[in-house]
Amino acid sequence: MPKEHGRPQKNLITSTPTAAKNLQDRNMKTQLTRKRLIEKKSVQEESFDELVPKRARRELAQKSEAVSSSDPSGILSTETKTVMTVEGASESDLSDGEDNSTFSRVGVPRLSEYEKKRLKNIRENAKFFASLNMLESATSLRRSVTKRRPPLPRQKKLKPDEEVVSRKSMRLQRLDPEGTPLPELPVKPETDYITRYVMKPAGPLQMVLVNEEQDDAFHDFQKGWNNTFSKVTMSTNRKQADNLERYRASLDRMTIEESYVCKVVRGRIYSMAIHPSETPVLIAAGDAYGGVGVWNLSKKNDPSHEVFIFEPHIQQVCCMHFSPTNPSQLFSLSYDGTVRCGDFTKTVFDEVYRTDFSLSSFDFLGQDGSTLILSHFDGGLAIVDRRTPGTSHEVFGTVEMGVLRTVHVHPEDRHYFVGCGGRTVNIYDVRQVKNKKLQNPVASLKGHSRNITSAYFSPTLGKRVVTTCYDDRLRVYDTSCILSNIDPLASIRHNNFTGRWLTSFRAVWDPKREDCFVVGSMSRPRQIEVFHETGSLLHTFFNMDYLASVCSINVMHPTRNVLAGGNSSGRVHVFMD
Repeated sequence: MPKEHGRPQKNLITSTPTAAKNLQDRNMKTQLTRKRLIEKKSVQEESFDELVPKRARRELAQKSEAVSSSDPSGILSTETKTVMTVEGASESDLSDGEDNSTFSRVGVPRLSEYEKKRLKNIRENAKFFASLNMLESATSLRRSVTKRRPPLPRQKKLKPDEEVVSRKSMRLQRLDPEGTPLPELPVKPETDYITRYVMKPAGPLQMVLVNEEQDDAFHDFQKGWNNTFSKVTMSTNRKQADNLERYRASLDRMTIEESYVCKVVRGRIYSMAIHPSETPVLIAAGDAYGGVGVWNLSKKNDPSHEVFIFEPHIQQVCCMHFSPTNPSQLFSLSYDGTVRCGDFTKTVFDEVYRTDFSLSSFDFLGQDGSTLILSHFDGGLAIVDRRTPGTSHEVFGTVEMGVLRTVHVHPEDRHYFVGCGGRTVNIYDVRQVKNKKLQNPVASLKGHSRNITSAYFSPTLGKRVVTTCYDDRLRVYDTSCILSNIDPLASIRHNNFTGRWLTSFRAVWDPKREDCFVVGSMSRPRQIEVFHETGSLLHTFFNMDYLASVCSINVMHPTRNVLAGGNSSGRVHVFMD
């Protein structure tokens, strides 16, 4: 069978007579249906003019024109106009008595009572809107908008002779209210910050007080120095309390009062040291301007406080220590590249070391205090022997970390020292510092994710190291067995973000304990915290009346229960029993 477009084609020739008859009947029905539709359509398309009377057609046209002329602005809708026209035509046709059936055939509907009422409401609304004169208002508004604005008048240019005289303050003209000139102000000398960074002369400097009002008190203090501090026995053996609970109870007994708060230096405190004598208590502080202040706490009842301020340096004093063998010597290291030894018996600051690079920290290599190890901010290490003449180093080396913030010597194995810088804390052997770069540290303390501010051995046996890091962590490491890589023994969550205007926190050990350290806090109320090596908080020092600032730098007495904390305004707060 032939196919077209994939489908079988029907046979055009009918196979049987019955099928041919059915097809013929079907065609006839289709033709009749088409004829009826054509006739019906022709009847519907008969002209409206032939069926509607002439008078009705004329009235319908007039009403349509009336509706259109009553709304030239287009306020009424097209539907409203059509309904009104149809209504008018219906009423007129019905009044004439024409045949309603004929009128409905041309498309004019018969109106019910509801429709007549609706058309009446529409007519009344149209009349009401026409009475509002909205067309006239719109026309006048349109004219006012399109009306051109008059140009702004040009400003008259001032002639050169007509200059405006500005008013001036009589205070700025140095005149009194009556117009009499005031006397000239005295000329101020050059500001301090210009002369501050002029290097101090090399060699020893005399102890000259900055606060001259304490000159007489300093002479009395110097005379009684030999009788008071020469009898102090310097001992490196620290007595540790046997019971931790007894130590906690001793901390609870430490209090602060008004006489235990004093402004020791003029600027921000960067370092502190406490004299090992038990009576009287001497506290030294170094500030941001190279000043060193010494506070004699035995004169606590004196309202002026016995404070002596000196300026042996010109920039911040980063580190301070009293001599481990000579109680009358105070060592201070400054960012300006100098290390000086203040001798209170000779009233002089001897120069121990001088360099063109910035220094950050130092510690005593020998127990007699004759040899020092110093760190440079750029990663340099210098070993200085005070017994040799001159102010230079004997041995100099560098570390691979590139920056050094602190160095601290192991209390027993004194050839080991810990240094921190950047995100690295390493333990080095000082015997490898031979004018070269230290590539291989003895041990590395892992776990720091941001910059580190300090790292210190525990004071008695050196079995622990505490670090302070900007990742808001205090970490304790076990260094009883020095390995190549050491993981933290405890990690303590602590807010160390001090910001720009506060000195960075440095957690330091209590010299009386091998397992407890003290650190400042950003918490409110302001406080100083004491932690155990396990990470537990042992005690919090706070007082709403006398401690209202952050004490970033803290130090504890080696034998007495005395804690001193320094803030960023030069003030020292002391808790003691």
